[in-house]
Amino acid sequence: MPKILILIPAAGAKGGIVNYFKVLKKYLGEDVRYFLRGNRTWPHRSSPAEEFGRLFLDYLRFIKLIANSNFEIIQTNTSLHSMSLFRDSIFILISRLFGKKVIVFFRGWHKKDEVKINSYFLSFFRLFFFKADSFIVLAEDFKKRLEDWGYKKEIYVETTIVDESLIKGYTKEQIIHKYENSGPGFNILYLARVEKEKGIYEFIKACKKVRESFDLHVTIAGDGLELDRVKEFVAKEEITNITFAGFVSGTDKIEKYRNAHIYVLPSYTEGMPNSVLEAMAFGLPVITTPVGGIPDFFAENEMGYLVSPKTPDEIEKKLQILMTDKKKMLSMALFNFHFAKNNFLSGVVVNRLRLIYRNVHNKI
Repeated sequence: MPKILILIPAAGAKGGIVNYFKVLKKYLGEDVRYFLRGNRTWPHRSSPAEEFGRLFLDYLRFIKLIANSNFEIIQTNTSLHSMSLFRDSIFILISRLFGKKVIVFFRGWHKKDEVKINSYFLSFFRLFFFKADSFIVLAEDFKKRLEDWGYKKEIYVETTIVDESLIKGYTKEQIIHKYENSGPGFNILYLARVEKEKGIYEFIKACKKVRESFDLHVTIAGDGLELDRVKEFVAKEEITNITFAGFVSGTDKIEKYRNAHIYVLPSYTEGMPNSVLEAMAFGLPVITTPVGGIPDFFAENEMGYLVSPKTPDEIEKKLQILMTDKKKMLSMALFNFHFAKNNFLSGVVVNRLRLIYRNVHNKI
């Protein structure tokens, strides 16, 4: 495999991107190294002067590294967001000046910024990002937009990843036992950043209504800038049986998935939410929204249900449908368990990435 340098965010950023590369490091081997750049104090930012100074030093460190190393491919992990695009455009330019091949992996895709680029900044975008030898995106819709903007080189549609070690030893028999032997209550799980754009308020409102008819316990696992306000909202609305677990990893994360009966993530916008894939790997029916890369693979009525963003009534309705039909829940659980094993586990995803790297390296 070619020598590759991948630009990654700081570990403090947490979330799907950090988790993705934490998993990849286990499998990609010594041919791949990682360069830390970007905000180091997420979710908070330093002063503009400190941010600019840190960015300038990142560029200097990057130049020194690639000038004295034999990397053949540089991969950025870029969000289609103004700050991220500006930052990584310079990394792309430096890489090309040193004769390196470049892959841009668009991890996030903000529709508002897509409109701005299309209306005002398309020339800038083409000037820098069309220098890339290939793009990787998380949705067919994102690929089509890049093609519409005039990109002629290869665009690969990929997924995020599920660490195989998370579900090691977890079997379909355990899933069957959970759904066939559970009591009258249900555990509903939200595991993601606690942000308005993730649909957290719609999720809570739906669960409040469902509690009028069903015995359920809700776990909200994750942190974020909205966490304190969400806790205040729950207290004000006098909603009981909600546990705030904070950011979870390792055995805590495994426990949350194993104990849940349904996973809900009603985001307004996404790339490819890692937690949805993880929930499927643990055999959970999923209620989510048709955003980002989710519609590319999600089979309605087999994997769970899609609801429109910002619709707590739709979430409530789908929760009620599932909780009145345990056979349907089990059928979805087993379908998701097998689908995730065949498509999202780390070994499967890494093999696809290796093929992309070889293709880009070998292309003249």
